[in-house]
Amino acid sequence: MFEEGRDRDARALFDPDSLLQLMKHKKKLEISPFLHGMRYTSFGRHFTNPEKLKEIVERLHWYVENGDTVVDFCCGSNDFSCLMKEKLMETGKICFYKNLDLIPPKNNFNFEMRDWLSVKEEELPDGSQLIMGLNPPFGYKASLANTFIKKALEFKPKILILIVPSETKRVDAIDDYELIWEDRNLLAGMSFYLPGSVDVNDKTIEQWNNITPPLYLWSRRDLSRSHKTTAVQQGHITQMHHFTYNGDSHHTEIPQGDDDTDMVQDMEISPT
Repeated sequence: MFEEGRDRDARALFDPDSLLQLMKHKKKLEISPFLHGMRYTSFGRHFTNPEKLKEIVERLHWYVENGDTVVDFCCGSNDFSCLMKEKLMETGKICFYKNLDLIPPKNNFNFEMRDWLSVKEEELPDGSQLIMGLNPPFGYKASLANTFIKKALEFKPKILILIVPSETKRVDAIDDYELIWEDRNLLAGMSFYLPGSVDVNDKTIEQWNNITPPLYLWSRRDLSRSHKTTAVQQGHITQMHHFTYNGDSHHTEIPQGDDDTDMVQDMEISPT
């Protein structure tokens, strides 16, 4: 009514306190993103800095095979899949992409505006061809992150690449997966930004982390040997020895076997 110039009608229907509350809620609703315009906002969700995404892509692409499908189940600004496609094409790999979110991104590459929790098993390829991630909403005490991960595990992806808080439930406590590596330092500092937050020069304000969320690479256990080999070859993990899980970290215990004697497993990320 106000937008149509019908102030008198609005004031006749609502008392001043109600109008004040309505206007406050209207302002909250208006932080939702829009596809076109000078600024892009995100319901207060923090998006990963593109430079950090490039670092993640530089590690992840080694585990992707020709014909795989990369699924970003909460794509935000939709930079991750675009960077993955660019890198995989450089390496001669032709892959497929599916990017989902409840809000439209600035880049609509292979984007579907949809709730991740509504996706059905028959809509995606076999799990042996699925790479899933990356940055789900955390929620209170990682409740939303746990929900997104549990949904992803319904599809049995061969790789889960995750930016989630440390209190998130371990994937191997939910399903038959193994942690290949984790990196607790990559996303330290100004690794995220809040779309729509700009300074006086209209430049996006980066957000400093108080608590750094780790980056995890989880592998379906039946495919983990191949992924561990790739991790060692590319220097993503240093040397490997049989490691007993420590409850203070996300390291996994490696079962010893005759064919493991020439391998080392230390699930520490390489500093290089």
